[in-house]
Amino acid sequence: MVFDDTTLESKYTLARMRIRSGTQVSTRTTQVISKLSTPTPEDSSPILVVLQANNRDANKLITVTEIAKRELLLKGIKTFQYTALSSQMIDVERKPAPRPPTANAAGDEDGEISDDAFQTVGEVDIKALGPKKRAVPVLTVYLATKPVKELKAEFGNEDEIDGDACIVIISVRTMRDAVYHTGRAVNRSRLK
Repeated sequence: MVFDDTTLESKYTLARMRIRSGTQVSTRTTQVISKLSTPTPEDSSPILVVLQANNRDANKLITVTEIAKRELLLKGIKTFQYTALSSQMIDVERKPAPRPPTANAAGDEDGEISDDAFQTVGEVDIKALGPKKRAVPVLTVYLATKPVKELKAEFGNEDEIDGDACIVIISVRTMRDAVYHTGRAVNRSRLK
């Protein structure tokens, strides 16, 4: 189920940022920090930063989020994080099945008929089918300086980041690959 954030647009000023493979971490982090650290007048709507990345760029999104939260914490600004995982349908080009090696390709020159004159069954049909549809995971992180009731109701309670130790899993192969961001040693017995 995809969260429709049109209800948020009426109450908050949304700053949407897309994280791609070519996005520089320092540039995007600076943008997030500047959006959340600028004071908003009482009569205007609060700013809500929406960071989004596809599955291949999710690690960069997590890096940007964690650096921005740490820098905002050093400035004394409380941040609230809400994380959503959804999917997006994309088209993937169909590739024909690879041809097995032939006798002519191996250097045997005795064959009179070329294999290029024959088509494998279904090769033309594959092109006629068009592209394949794939659901690609999309990670969305909402950052705000005030709690957001709609996001809390949809994605659960993620407490404010106030400097207490927290474990953030960056690259998950096993639970032992957890990265501890406070600089203290990880209690390995809890991660087994």
